Amino acid sequence: MFTTELTDYAAEGAIAGVSSYGISGTNSHAEVWAYSRYGAHKPRADYDKLQQTTTLCPITMGPIDVRSGEPLSEMDRCTRTSYKANALREELAPYDISSYAYKGKFRYREEDLDEGDDELPPGLKIYICGSWSGWQKFEEMDIDEDGSFLSTIVLGEVRYEQFFLCLNGNQLFTIYPAVDNASSQIWIEGPDNQNRPTGDKSRGNCWLIDGRDERIPMGTGYQIRFRWGNRRKQISWQAIGPRCAAKVKQHEHSYWVVGSWTSWQPRPMQKDPSESGIWTYSFKISIQGAEDFYFARDGDTRQAIYPACDRPTAATIPVRGPDHLRAGKCWQASGSVFEEVKLRLDIDDARITLEVRSLTTDIQVWGSMEGYDRHEYFIVGTCTNEVPIRLEMDVENPGIFKWRGTVGDMLDEALMMFNELFYIIVDEDPNLAIYPQFPFASSGEFVTKGPDSSRSDQTWMVRSYMPGVEFEISYNPRAQDSRSIVTWSLMDVAADDPAALFSTILFNNTSEDIIL
Repeated sequence: MFTTELTDYAAEGAIAGVSSYGISGTNSHAEVWAYSRYGAHKPRADYDKLQQTTTLCPITMGPIDVRSGEPLSEMDRCTRTSYKANALREELAPYDISSYAYKGKFRYREEDLDEGDDELPPGLKIYICGSWSGWQKFEEMDIDEDGSFLSTIVLGEVRYEQFFLCLNGNQLFTIYPAVDNASSQIWIEGPDNQNRPTGDKSRGNCWLIDGRDERIPMGTGYQIRFRWGNRRKQISWQAIGPRCAAKVKQHEHSYWVVGSWTSWQPRPMQKDPSESGIWTYSFKISIQGAEDFYFARDGDTRQAIYPACDRPTAATIPVRGPDHLRAGKCWQASGSVFEEVKLRLDIDDARITLEVRSLTTDIQVWGSMEGYDRHEYFIVGTCTNEVPIRLEMDVENPGIFKWRGTVGDMLDEALMMFNELFYIIVDEDPNLAIYPQFPFASSGEFVTKGPDSSRSDQTWMVRSYMPGVEFEISYNPRAQDSRSIVTWSLMDVAADDPAALFSTILFNNTSEDIIL
């Protein structure tokens, strides 16, 4: 609306802007937001009692104030009665990410960004617990000269280790990331017991050091550094030399089978004393004539080893894991009642081979894939007629997967645009969906969720003012900003096609396009 007099917006609140242009070339613009205090549009919420409005930072995955981008710590939640924005970033800088992820400068900030070098209260110590010890030990972290806490770990035989921290080895005071399998950039919560709800035997959210994608070999050492702060806690890790790693005592891991004949309770496998990395187990077929099974590292079902599809018969189906993405998939052994089946699991520097033997069937062998081929990704949506189509890895950018499609000729009359809807699934499994936080998201608009089975109607929407325009979808699981994990863009179009060119400019929204 462009108003010149008192106007009823018929809304609870509105933003008004005024521009002024000086004859000398000096321009200014002001914007003000206000809500209706009286009349029919007075909001039901009492804004005077509202402490703070927060949103989710797409980089740290922690809560931030919507106006200033300042992170909301546990101290803030408990002590503040109301919040006043106390930070001003560079002109035109966004406020939709945390100040701890923001790389620019501040025109004004009430508190030092690096504040948080507080000392741990007397009598308290930081302990670490991880998969490298089979989750059996709480190890006290060393104190460095700068006051940070240090621990050295070594990647085991699957190049995959998880961990969390706690005070004095007590899980009621756990320190953990805001999301599971987190990187060092994720917001840190705790110490509290919210990471392990009552009655839940799982350990909750953990940090993850994973060397499989980039093929970092087993035995590689990492130094984990944690810095305590009452308002902000920080964690990081970096690879160390082989001499330092050799001093670390390594835990001997075990492997367990989880099957229908065990009522899905883990049972320990036997380690071959003559050959490293070999684990065996034998069982007998029940009266059902078939048994389902998978494996778990150290009996931990969140470190599952399983097939890429459920009950595979072809040897070309790869072995997956160890990870938390099993989603019910198992191998199946069938035969006559009480027939003995022998399992042989070979673990060698993240390469996994499974052999299944019985008297009446041939030896069946399955093997794992390495590097970025550990999982496959498929696009599903209107652009594929709801049939999963595999994304291909970009050979020039390993770890990024892409697919190209064409906008169809079905016009959305509500939007007056042509569009296509899509989401992504892992290993062609609908229970492992990757999807946006809200339905009909545009490229880079909302936080990416999954992979999990919680998707409802959330899809990304490719939009174009012209049908037949080619678009490209990109999936980058390593993107720091979770809004950039899945993106799409309209491809280049001919300069003599004004309508299609306009679609490209509008929806790709790059500076070069706008200049064009």
